[in-house]
Order: sequence, then structure tokens, then C-alpha cells
Amino acid sequence: METGPTWDGQVELRGESKESRSDPKPEADLLIVGSLRVCYNGTTVFDPPEFAPWLESSVFLEVEGTIAEFSDQDDPPCTGPFDVFASRIEEEDDFGEDADKISIEGFVSGYVDNSEFFVGSQKVNASGATFIPAGLSLKDNDEVEVEGPLVGGILEATEVKFEGEESEVSATIEAGALGDNTLTLLGSIVIGFDSGTRWEDKVGGNKAFNFSSLREGYFVEVKAVLTDGDNLVATRIERDDAAGEIEVEGKVGEYCADLTSEIAPCEAAPAEGDDPSPWFGKAWVEVLGLRVEIRDTGPETFLEVDELPFMGTVADFIGVEIGTNFVELEIDPTPPTAPHLAAKAEVKIAD
Repeated sequence: METGPTWDGQVELRGESKESRSDPKPEADLLIVGSLRVCYNGTTVFDPPEFAPWLESSVFLEVEGTIAEFSDQDDPPCTGPFDVFASRIEEEDDFGEDADKISIEGFVSGYVDNSEFFVGSQKVNASGATFIPAGLSLKDNDEVEVEGPLVGGILEATEVKFEGEESEVSATIEAGALGDNTLTLLGSIVIGFDSGTRWEDKVGGNKAFNFSSLREGYFVEVKAVLTDGDNLVATRIERDDAAGEIEVEGKVGEYCADLTSEIAPCEAAPAEGDDPSPWFGKAWVEVLGLRVEIRDTGPETFLEVDELPFMGTVADFIGVEIGTNFVELEIDPTPPTAPHLAAKAEVKIAD
């Protein structure tokens, strides 16, 4: 079986081309951009197309491509050693402070601390970087974009931005939900914000919309990222139509499938008493710390996987289908307080 190259991370490189070298392979050439060797060939798109013959002169470029690792059996696009294979090369004006910076998007691996980890196959030091959102706590398998100069083969990141799937909450702001620089939705989901949070008022068109604009009774849609200490920081807060659906989306923490399931047996029913727990004997999941009941009898929760109805049991849906994937829960507005009931639970299987 023929083994192809492993492409590890999308790359954007900005800098000045200092040299152009021909490659033994037909239609393949190498550019020296900043300190990096860039391979391009007949599949590379040039913008504008007519400037390609002039690359041997000093030109400011933006290069989009990939970092690749090859085995002995692979057939790389260039013969000479190179750092980046360019899918697109665009002529640009002077970049100023952005010149000779490289930007890579990919998944974190080999995480030791912020000074030592990999994105794709590129080693990164982000000990002095700005994190977006502030307080972002990195771990393996997080999807990020890192940007900075390449020094001695290590990307010295000046900025690390979270690019993975974000948690979402959509609900009405209730009495007592507005604290000191925090917003609490559905009674227990506490959301903070920082200078990177984007605000939008789709109802009143308030261009100066911000935290001080929030009012009890507003329906808001919030996208957020977990940071240090499992704190939620909003990346976007949007005021929307008050008739919107109450929804929570995120990774499942604790869960209970059913009383007899071998996957996740629930606690036994409590002894009779005046105030028995409302959760004993019920199937539930916790998303962003909010416990939501999922029922297989009336009112029944509609279950969906990849936009198709799920035909199995609630136990299989919770214990097997959800796994490490995000789950989107549409909350039944009646009753409006705990225990919350999911009218619909949807899972999209990660690629």
C-alpha cells in the first residue's frame, strides 16, 4: 500500500522572499521566506497569477500551506529539504511587525506546560504568549492557532487562540442573574467575559451593546470557552429574539444512563422520606454543570445523532453515542427550574 505524506497543521506565513531556488523536480521550486524554506509547484495558486515569474526578487508574501513529515516511501513535492509546502502564495505590501511570523492551526499534543508542546509536528513555546480567551488552559487535543517567529526550529508564540468547538448557552436572563462582571443562566451556569468578548444586539441594534446593557428578561445566546479552574469565558454574547429556544451545548461531564445499565448505573432509589432526591431513578447528563433529565417515556426526549433519529435506548444514547462528543440539549421550558428536562438531545459525531 502506498503511503502518502502526513500533513500536520495549516500554516500561514508572512514575510519577504529573499531567494528563489530551482528544484530538480519539474515545475517545483523553493523560496526562502524569512528563515523558512517554502516549496511550491504547479498545484500552487498564485495571487495575482502574473507575479509568479518575479519571485526571485525581494517581494513581500503571504503563504498558505502545510507543514509535512515524510517517510522514506513518500514522494515529496520538492526534492530539496523544505519547511512548508505552499498551496497559495499571495503578493502583499510591507507587513511591518507581522513580517517573518508564522501562524499554524492544528491540535495540541505532547503538552508538558505552556513552554513545551506541539501543534501538528511543530514544537511551540508559548510561555510569553497572549492567550485568547485570557486564562485559556491548554491540554492535548485542543484545537488552537499559534502565531509567532520561528527561532531555532521552535515557534516562539506571541499569540495562542482557541479554535475548537465552543460551548453554547441560550436562555432568558432571570432575576438575580447579573453579578459583578458575570452572567448566570439557567440558575447555575456562570459566565465571565474579557476584552476579547464580542457583543451584538440583534434586537435593538445597539452598537454600543456591552455587559452594562444587559437587562432582566433579555434572551441571550452565549458562546464560551472553559479556562483555568473550569471557568467559562464568553467569546460572544448576542441578544436575540425572546422567543428563542432554551439550549445548552457542550461536553458531558457526569452522567447516568439508567438504574440497570452496565455502562453507567444510577444510584439506587432512596428510602422513603419527605424530601426524596428528584434525580434518583432518572437518566440524566451534566453539561456545563447543569443536570438535565433525558426521558424515554412521556414527555419523551427526542434523540438525534448526526441529524438522524436515534432508534436505540436512552442508556445507549447516553453511554455510547455521546462519548467525548458535544451534545446539544433543547430544554423544555416547563418547568422552568430544576430538574430540567430535555425536549431534544442531539449529538454530532466528531470527524
